[in-house]
Amino acid sequence: MTRFSLLVLPARFALSSPRIAAVVLLLALAICAVSLTRLAFEDDITKSFASGSVFSQEYEALIDALPSEPTEIIVVAQSSTPFDARDFATLRDVAFELELAEGVGSVYSIASVRFPNTHIAYPGALLLPVQINAGEVGERLDAIQLAGIHSPVSNDRRSTLFSISLDAQEDASSRSDKVDISPVVDTIRNIISAFGGQQISYSLAGESLIGPDMIRALQRDLIAYNIVGGALAFVLALLILGNLKLVAIAVIPAFLAAFVSLSVFSVLDFPITVLNTIMPTLVLVLALADSVHLTLHLRDNDPGNALRIRVAKSIDEIGPACALTALTTSIAFASIAFSENQQLRDMAIIGALSVLLAYLVVLVSFPLLARFVGVSQQIVHRRKWALVSAGMVHWILRKTRFLLASGFAVTMLAIVGLFFLHPWFILDENLPTTSSVRAANQVVAHEFGGFYRIWSELEYSNADEIDTQKGWARLVDLTTAIENAAPDYTVLSLATLSRWWGHADQPPTEQELDELPRDLIAQLVSQNPASARVITRVPEAMLTPATLKTQMAIETAAISANATRTVGIPIIIRHEAVSIIRQLSIGLGIACVISVIVLAVFYQWPILAIVLLLPNLLPLIVTASSLVIFNGGQLTPVAMLALTVAFGIAIDDSIHFVNRYIVERQRGLGSDAALGVSIQETGKAMIATTALICAGMGVTMMSSFETIRMFGGMLILAFIVALFADLLLLPSLLRMRVFQR
Repeated sequence: MTRFSLLVLPARFALSSPRIAAVVLLLALAICAVSLTRLAFEDDITKSFASGSVFSQEYEALIDALPSEPTEIIVVAQSSTPFDARDFATLRDVAFELELAEGVGSVYSIASVRFPNTHIAYPGALLLPVQINAGEVGERLDAIQLAGIHSPVSNDRRSTLFSISLDAQEDASSRSDKVDISPVVDTIRNIISAFGGQQISYSLAGESLIGPDMIRALQRDLIAYNIVGGALAFVLALLILGNLKLVAIAVIPAFLAAFVSLSVFSVLDFPITVLNTIMPTLVLVLALADSVHLTLHLRDNDPGNALRIRVAKSIDEIGPACALTALTTSIAFASIAFSENQQLRDMAIIGALSVLLAYLVVLVSFPLLARFVGVSQQIVHRRKWALVSAGMVHWILRKTRFLLASGFAVTMLAIVGLFFLHPWFILDENLPTTSSVRAANQVVAHEFGGFYRIWSELEYSNADEIDTQKGWARLVDLTTAIENAAPDYTVLSLATLSRWWGHADQPPTEQELDELPRDLIAQLVSQNPASARVITRVPEAMLTPATLKTQMAIETAAISANATRTVGIPIIIRHEAVSIIRQLSIGLGIACVISVIVLAVFYQWPILAIVLLLPNLLPLIVTASSLVIFNGGQLTPVAMLALTVAFGIAIDDSIHFVNRYIVERQRGLGSDAALGVSIQETGKAMIATTALICAGMGVTMMSSFETIRMFGGMLILAFIVALFADLLLLPSLLRMRVFQR
């Protein structure tokens, strides 16, 4: 048995023993259906970029050292006009209601802010007076701003926030199991709904709300992708094949493959995330591409022979190429595992396994359906057509040098664009654009400096050392250094509290600390191990170039002030996003090399590795360079992921083309004649499958996630460029004497 026969062994078995193959297939589908009851969605957004590095480990260690994990919900109140006296009174009522809500520990708001005890005009006074007068409140807001205190009211007086700390979860199980905060969130929503009106609108923001909001959008998208993607696949297959029987033979295996792909999540107990939610649709279009190649060959070749013979011939001539495309696509997905991010590693397993299973499903179901449905000679003769004319074939073979020169010029121009790319990652882009949480997050970031925490920690030999002159000076110096580095951000420590109480040169007294919430004190100072912390409220690190620059300055300032460590989600995002991009780029390079070597070894044609590498790098380079135009040069982890997947899929057409070229050469045709047949016959299938894949990926444009739209758009561009590269550059390369077999 040849190596070609081994690749199509499942199809040969289905052809020779259809009943047994059908039973096995139905049994496998039944198992997949039962497993779907365990399908789950990931709601921890931080897992999208955390990779177990030292930044993640230090952050986890700090959180574990706290008596309870700090959980915060932010309410953003906005008005189309500056707040008046009635609005301020309403906002104070909202604050009081929130403070009384079950599950709420403390509320920082316009109703709780006080002036420092040392303030000349309002020593220790509340920001809002008992009798509210809009003019007086305005004067107080101006005064507190001049005092250098960041108030919870925006400069234009049209928005304010309520920072709600939930009751501490101090039982041991709550640290290992995820605490359900939805009852408290529902209570908060009910409170702000009661106060909502035409004048003031309320919305929720905060890190803890990102996950639930993301899940709701993922569930909607997953349903939309599969319904719309399936409908598009059916319509396009009907247009291409022109007969319902042929459409059934091509489409049903693809639908079954997508169904099996969805069950892989539940069988492996992997949750659906923003990164992998497109996987079933991706498998659908990939499986459809293979089944269309098989169906077109069945329709257009040897119409006079018996159906079983024609099916067997399609399997023997097209099946090996389908097997190799599944293998190279799986290699591309497997290369994602070079990342240290767990979600990406999970996606690598899901992608590689789904593609291989999809190949098996297509190879087994195609002969079963072909024999069950039947393809008459009338269908074959009526619908025989070609998308690549003989004149086009002649032009391609005659313009070899021109096409190679053009390809080289485009490649060089695209390479120039690569130098303008820079790593970037914005966490909020993992939320749907329609999300009210995302909109509120933006308000907090732009008007109030953000809600993420950067923790700068000082370690002491013992708890008493903090109260010594030297120990206290260390904390004051660290606090001052960070305040100087980030004057527009809120900085909180024991030193800032002592300054507020009017004795900046001494630590707070026990009586003063008793006035503050316990969870806040636990965040600022720890007894065992002895440490003091400075908390800086910041937006996302890469929200803008300015925010990135400021947060780099915070880290530098903390290090210069001898901080033991500086940790936090913004730190993780800034460092690990860049690390993930680097790891994915390494994986992509390895996937490219391994894939072409595997194909060269399989076809026993060493120089084929170079022949395949050149036209398949062009789509990647062009697509990556397009980010300069379409994404401001920002190279994100999702963009790098799209390039990896694009290579695995784009090389499929090259494999089908080379496979047909080798088959025709083995039949005794010369190089040009074999290329002509390959361009005309395989080109027809390549154009059809590219249209199908692009249409299938087009459903991502419906997504409310920017990351998914970018992922789909990059794949579509890569596939279109790959089609031209395979139709124009690949034949030109194969005509060169140095590359001929």
